[in-house]
Amino acid sequence: MNNENKLLVNSKTDEVVDAIKNSICTCQSSENCTCMAVEYMYKKQNPDILEIEGGVKIGEFREKTELFYSLGANMSRRKVLYLPELDKMSEIVQNALLKYLEDSNDRVVCIARANELDSILSTVKSRMSIIKHRDYLTAEEFEEYCMKNAIGMSELYYCLTGGRISKIETVSRLMGTWQSILKLLPKKENMAEIFRQLHLIKEKDNENFAERHKELTDSLIYIVQYAFYKMLSDEQTTWSKEQIRRNIVLCDEELYKVANYPYKGNKLTLFFIKLYEDV
Repeated sequence: MNNENKLLVNSKTDEVVDAIKNSICTCQSSENCTCMAVEYMYKKQNPDILEIEGGVKIGEFREKTELFYSLGANMSRRKVLYLPELDKMSEIVQNALLKYLEDSNDRVVCIARANELDSILSTVKSRMSIIKHRDYLTAEEFEEYCMKNAIGMSELYYCLTGGRISKIETVSRLMGTWQSILKLLPKKENMAEIFRQLHLIKEKDNENFAERHKELTDSLIYIVQYAFYKMLSDEQTTWSKEQIRRNIVLCDEELYKVANYPYKGNKLTLFFIKLYEDV
């Protein structure tokens, strides 16, 4: 498997260009590149770069890729299969792509771009290096931003957004829910009320938080983790220190699942059940 296959998520154009440039450049350093491969890339005339759009049909995809992978590079260090809309490609096309991602042929590298990961097969994602655009601020940068823009509760907002200022307005709409979680969670005996508010009781409930507020599922887990961190110094909580530390780790694991795999309401319910299990 070629471990240089890259999946760029929410990436800017210059980041994609740099990834392709680094793959094809024949100079010792791509920073001061003067090679023909990069020159022709900018002219969109490099025959070693094959770009296939997201709406491609399976027949066309196979025809183009089979020919492309069968031939060696003309002027580049290696050839690049560029997929600017991997998240819009059909499942059958993604399965066809697997053949090449699993190939040990290091003459060709796949560089793909996507805005979200849910529609991309897990088998495809596991065979690519996922690189996410840094659209977040550090805690210090976020606090400074909130001060400049007269936004209160910067620590809470940082927790809910993961430092993404673009998400502040969205999370603010459910401030009542976040405040309720922070109030209820320190007492284990409030489990039933938390399950009721988040609609985690019925097996198939369209009001389940992960179904109704899909884009904020990570924020919910962030606020749960935030609450457990605060419990480490809370003498009034009814959770044991072992449970608190275990649950902080469980939150990290769940955030990874939310970011990289399709996430339905039943998974959120199972996550909360795990939180309440004894150590």
